[in-house]
Amino acid sequence: MGHVDLPITIGNYTIIQKFTVAEIDVPAVIGYDFLHKNNCTIDMGKGVLLLKDSKIDCIKESQMSSTFKIKLSDKLTIPPNTEVIISGIVEGDSSSIMNAIVEPIPSKHT
Repeated sequence: MGHVDLPITIGNYTIIQKFTVAEIDVPAVIGYDFLHKNNCTIDMGKGVLLLKDSKIDCIKESQMSSTFKIKLSDKLTIPPNTEVIISGIVEGDSSSIMNAIVEPIPSKHT
């Protein structure tokens, strides 16, 4: 575990933010330091994050799909103990995701 400074884009704004690298079970946690530094407002009743002049809809984890079918243009073999970055077409409503991690199903892939 550790820390890393990365650009984060929310609405129309890109901000360099320090992230803590940790194993957690939720897709993202915005910390108090980020909210305070950027003068954010969270409207829980409306489910929005206000950042400067941007209004960003928040999606509850329970409203997000977690399984999508991804189509590749070519057959791909990934050697064991390696990682690759590929482009693919996500089927279904994937509007809530920008990037994804694809992991094999142990019972299907050895």
